[in-house]
Amino acid sequence: MDERESEGADRRVVQRGGLTRRSFLEAFGGFGVGVLPGGAALTVVACGGSSDTVTGAAPAGTPAPSVDVAVLENPTAMTMSIEARQVQWVIGKSPADVNAWVYTASGVTPASGVLGNALGPFFNVRRDTPCTVTWTNTIGASIREPTRLASPPINVPLDLGQCGRVRTQSPVGLAVHLHGARVQAAADGWPLTPISFAGNPYGFALSQQDFYPNAQRGTLLWYHDHAMDRVGRHLYAGLAGAYCIRDGADDAILALIGGRSQELLCAVQDRLLSADETRLDYDAGIPHDPSTSLIGSDDAVGRPEFLGRSVYVNGHPAPDLGLTRRTWRLRLLNVSSVVTSWSISPDCRRPRSGCAWSICRSAISSPSTPRPSRRSTRPSTTRCSHPRA
Repeated sequence: MDERESEGADRRVVQRGGLTRRSFLEAFGGFGVGVLPGGAALTVVACGGSSDTVTGAAPAGTPAPSVDVAVLENPTAMTMSIEARQVQWVIGKSPADVNAWVYTASGVTPASGVLGNALGPFFNVRRDTPCTVTWTNTIGASIREPTRLASPPINVPLDLGQCGRVRTQSPVGLAVHLHGARVQAAADGWPLTPISFAGNPYGFALSQQDFYPNAQRGTLLWYHDHAMDRVGRHLYAGLAGAYCIRDGADDAILALIGGRSQELLCAVQDRLLSADETRLDYDAGIPHDPSTSLIGSDDAVGRPEFLGRSVYVNGHPAPDLGLTRRTWRLRLLNVSSVVTSWSISPDCRRPRSGCAWSICRSAISSPSTPRPSRRSTRPSTTRCSHPRA
């Protein structure tokens, strides 16, 4: 085994991937879970390949990990850690080893055991109410190269320290960036002053305290890793979470539709899994130049652009959610590496059973086909499975 492997109430709901109405709604935002009145159903589904869908259940007697994402309601101070953990990417498929990097909240996220979701805790804060977050790194040094940070356990390509003709920064630490936030420079996740591993020879600290004033209009933000030249792979490994600022305007919108129970927040990402559906495969989703001898390296084609085959919503493959005919507020968070647009399309050909809204992304070539060059990897067609009735 090489280093990159070793280091690393309402029953109308369709329970696919172990995702229930409660877990879908609570996964982001702690939204209300009251039983909805009768009416025609609306289904929200995610499109994607078939290889990453649920194929098994947890063994008898084994408690299933919760798929709900922790919700942090109006915290003024919080301690967060960056950890290497075991995560079930598909319900019933428990990993034997560490297979993800995740953000965890002290006293909130389970301290041990397999996690049912890799998404970081959801911050739900009020405008002009500050929050101070202490970020601590627990990821250790590389076994082969002790002066470097370990590689994420997602089958990353060989790192030759070169990106096209540009020499890349060695992986020495992690930085947390709250994307879209109005903050001082010191709290913006500057990649040249990261939080590093214990015993690092660079003098970098293991933790950093960031002050978020939340002095901006209500909006949906997200936090993610900001390490130099490593954002894509670290994000894919699981280092991402949602951060929502609420204000009076936001309250007014929710009041019109019946409150936060009518709001759906969906973090969308494309992924590729290993054959046993327990590990992520990053290398299989990036382009490689077949004319070079640097097999297993992405350096010859410049910055890699990862494209997955299956669509994950809130950390789960192709979930279905049954809803009644009412007004819903749908908020999408794109957590993908390169997919910049998602298709949301209705199918109302069966009026008695309601509409089905599909969240889809563009098609890519099958992993079994030769990997294209970097210039030919951008998608041009839409690939979407037909929603179930």
